[in-house]
Amino acid sequence: MLVSNDGLATAFSFRSDIDLPAPWREGRPTSDGKKTMFVTGRDLGLDGDLSPPRSSPALPRPVKAPESHPADLDLNRDTINSWMAAEIPPADHRHLIKSNAVLNGSDLRVYPRDHRFAGTTMAPMFRPDPMGGPGMVELCGVQHLMAKVAFSTDKIMAKGSRTVGAFVPLPAPDSLMQAITGDSLAPIQAWLAVADKNKPLVICEGVATGLAIQQSGAGSTLCALSSNNVMGVAKWVKETGLSDVFPSVVIATDHDIGRHAAGRLKSNAIPRTLEAAKDTGFVLAVPDASCPVGADARDLLGQGGPQSVRDYIASAAPAADVEKARPDIFLALREN
Repeated sequence: MLVSNDGLATAFSFRSDIDLPAPWREGRPTSDGKKTMFVTGRDLGLDGDLSPPRSSPALPRPVKAPESHPADLDLNRDTINSWMAAEIPPADHRHLIKSNAVLNGSDLRVYPRDHRFAGTTMAPMFRPDPMGGPGMVELCGVQHLMAKVAFSTDKIMAKGSRTVGAFVPLPAPDSLMQAITGDSLAPIQAWLAVADKNKPLVICEGVATGLAIQQSGAGSTLCALSSNNVMGVAKWVKETGLSDVFPSVVIATDHDIGRHAAGRLKSNAIPRTLEAAKDTGFVLAVPDASCPVGADARDLLGQGGPQSVRDYIASAAPAADVEKARPDIFLALREN
């Protein structure tokens, strides 16, 4: 984004739930009441009185890393109360029967019948304690897995959720929900007590992907919800010594190998997971080259059963080895 020192870049969301980190600040609502946030060129550390031409953009100076936003305690209280009053999702819930794979939803909950989101499945999100409490994680939001498609999607973060560094632990996020003190904090030891520490810890993206991995017997999972979060979750696992509790840590990526006509990857998921594996030294699992574009662990479960998922995780290798074995992914541009 190129803006002048005194000019403004403004952002808003049609859902009115935009939440950008510092140096973004809340601005005036739009004419129809949507929340906005703004930032100036000076906030971003851009030099000069005017933006350079687009043909030769200047790089901004490094800026201080943004601080994490405090958890939305009203959302947390509603999430905790709803979770405690909720039921297990029905076996035919949309997110449990997609891709010819039948998942067990007993680790999740649906909002109670008198709630405005009744019928929506809850996936509670946690992040490392922002205050640095050793061995503590914080409830920071909830992902809604909806029974129907709305706004062209069937999953969405509840308004107020803090997504940076967030993850959903499987199995039994209930172990943390039951251990929460106050409105947000819980000891990670409560989850370690139910995790299978004889198998790998797998860091993946989606909740359904994590369910497929965990329920196939391949390992316990931390679902990072986005490839943007994989690096942060992986670093936290390494820096806190959580990795020492498990025989290995696997970073599992979806088969997002689709490319634009010009040769660029359509998704940055695989490059990001590769970077995270290199940075932490954890091994990387990529679906076999014969798998369809975009295939994930749930697709593998539906196509080949639990063993195919276990084989996928067992195939994990050091990042450098995966890079050599799959030049079709890691070449900068696809050859015509």
